[in-house]
Amino acid sequence: MFGLLAYKRTKVIYGISLLLLVIGGSTAYYSTQNYLKISNEQIERNFLWLNDQYEWTELSEVYYEYVVGDNKGEVKIIANSGNSFVIKEKELNSQAISYIYHYSIQNGIPYVEREKLD
Repeated sequence: MFGLLAYKRTKVIYGISLLLLVIGGSTAYYSTQNYLKISNEQIERNFLWLNDQYEWTELSEVYYEYVVGDNKGEVKIIANSGNSFVIKEKELNSQAISYIYHYSIQNGIPYVEREKLD
């Protein structure tokens, strides 16, 4: 961006530089707003303006549906209230799936693992 400013010092170049700076800053901000937090007390998923946060005691079932040889599976978490949210397997690594399994079993939540049928 500094190379663009050094090229010519006109109002158009400053406007383009400012626009690129705003786009870069907003992209950086929104990338920090997408996260999944798994702890021994709760599971929290924040996706821009959508926030799903449940303590393990509020959950009734956890389903892990996988596709053999691919990462198109998903983890579906169902709360006692009937609300649910889905986490795509491509958003998780094997350690996160292991944590979900461990904490659900530790809190007495049924954990069902099955092959996904398309």
